[in-house]
This record gives sequence, C-alpha cells and structure tokens, in this order.
Amino acid sequence: MDAAPLLEGGLFRPHRTTRRQTSRRLQAAVRDIRDARRLLRTDPAWAAALALQGALQALRALAFHAGLRPVAGSREEDAVTRFAGAAFGPQAQEEVAFLLRVGQAKRRAADPAGYRVAPEDAAAAVATAERFVRQARQRLSIQPTLW
Repeated sequence: MDAAPLLEGGLFRPHRTTRRQTSRRLQAAVRDIRDARRLLRTDPAWAAALALQGALQALRALAFHAGLRPVAGSREEDAVTRFAGAAFGPQAQEEVAFLLRVGQAKRRAADPAGYRVAPEDAAAAVATAERFVRQARQRLSIQPTLW
C-alpha cells in the first residue's frame, strides 16, 4: 500500500507505533464487536454504533501499523474511510460509508430517543465490522484474547 496519497491529502500524519499500541486498538475493536453482537436483539441502534466503533478501531490499528495516524476531529472519519479503500479496495470504502451511515444515524436524528435502526441494518453493520476486525487480525497476526 502506498501511503503517499494519504499523507499528501492531510488526512494522516506519519506515526511511529508499538506492537502494544496496535494490539490495544485491536482488542478494543474485538470488545466492541462482541458487545454489538450481544445487543443486536435488544438495541439495534446501539449495536450498529458499537459495530462502527469496532471497525474504526481495527482500521486505526492497521493505519498505525502502516506508520500513519489519522487526523483527529471531524475529518477523522474521512481519513479512516480513505484508508480502508487504500488497504482493502473500493468495496471496503463503501462498507465503511455504510457503517458510518447506520452507526451514526441515531446521533444525527432530530429526536435520538425516538430513532430506530432496522434490525437487518444493525446485523449487516455487525457482520461488516466483524469482517474488518478479522482482516485486521490476519494482517497484524495479533490474536486478542477477547474474541
């Protein structure tokens, strides 16, 4: 993967990481996915939000491993989406966009208390996030104990 376009766009900065830092991000991702799976039946909106966080944590772990740190703030989501595309291809970029749409829907709703995420959308979000975590584990060869 060529990191130059990501650095040139200002969405990332060079980052020296440790194995522990990437491992901790991946462990957080695994924990979020586990909790999302558990919440699917009772609270699909919360499950989708946790699935999004799990996928973002896994992608951050890969970015750290690649020597990149996404910018913080409002542009971080765009940075991680672009990183997914660079690391896994255009389909992954679309999958992250789906996770952002579903996982943040409740937060963006005019009345978050009354907003509902369809159970099938939440299940698809969890499955997509699980795939990102699995791919990150394979690329990093880290086996978190929480899975």
